[in-house]
Amino acid sequence: MMNLLEAMRIFGAIVEHGGLSGAASDLQLDVAQVGARLDGLERYLGCRLLLDRTGDVVCTEAGAAFHACCRRTLSAVAQATGAIGTGACATVSRPPVAGFPFPDTLRRRDGASIAAPTTSHRIPR
Repeated sequence: MMNLLEAMRIFGAIVEHGGLSGAASDLQLDVAQVGARLDGLERYLGCRLLLDRTGDVVCTEAGAAFHACCRRTLSAVAQATGAIGTGACATVSRPPVAGFPFPDTLRRRDGASIAAPTTSHRIPR
């Protein structure tokens, strides 16, 4: 199964560096690996993304549209993972049972229990 985010990152590097060798150097991969990932991505999408792989790359119409989508998607992933790094996730103070933490052990960043009722979660009567 293809890792689509990795393939998007590689495709973006190819476009931004103007070819496979620049992308391979930046990503610390072999040119053959970069080419194979591009081939797999094009097969997965069912269309050509680039017109020339030997010299300067030129995106097809589909390639230009996909590159714009890749930039937005990878930016959103970077934002989401960055938010996790700053402590935006809840923390667990007791070990989980059967893989699920006890509701009273989860705390938001502000210290409130996530199990405590809030006004936005009232059950209509």
